[in-house]
Amino acid sequence: MGAKGPKALLEGRFHASIDDIRYVAFPVLRHRLVTSFSAESDGVTTDKIISDLCDQTSEEL
Repeated sequence: MGAKGPKALLEGRFHASIDDIRYVAFPVLRHRLVTSFSAESDGVTTDKIISDLCDQTSEEL
């Protein structure tokens, strides 16, 4: 269930929603991504990558 499950349970739900996943995406993924020098020079940040990933995620799980 990972990090998304406890948030759902605290809100009285037994399943995680896409909003739960988006809620934990930044704190869970931020330290796991390392950008290349090229990406850094282009202004690409880990937060931008995670944000783009969340934006591309379908509402249907």
